[in-house]
Amino acid sequence: MAEVSKEEVPVKEEKQTLKESIGKAVEAQEAKEAEKKEEKKEPEKKAQEPSEQEKKADEEMTLQGRQLMQALRDPERAQVVIKYLAEHAGYTKVETKKEAEEVKDEVTETLKEALGE
Repeated sequence: MAEVSKEEVPVKEEKQTLKESIGKAVEAQEAKEAEKKEEKKEPEKKAQEPSEQEKKADEEMTLQGRQLMQALRDPERAQVVIKYLAEHAGYTKVETKKEAEEVKDEVTETLKEALGE
């Protein structure tokens, strides 16, 4: 039979090679984790910075809010604005005392039914 020669590697070299391999593996893993952290940070930055279109929309909403508040502070315009908002929310103005009593009775009856009395 042919003899197979086994080359003996000194223990010191084996330990050094193993340390180097582990060190390289750890460095590679840390690099991957750092890349993932950077990828996570980028969307957060983008979410914080509004686009030009969003800025314009915010400015327009701010302007409209100020106009609404000015209208509500003006006694003449406030009644019209409140009436408009109420009608679009489904509320109507009661014209007579009889209608007011009917509405009151309906509300009272609804509450009694809901509360179980």
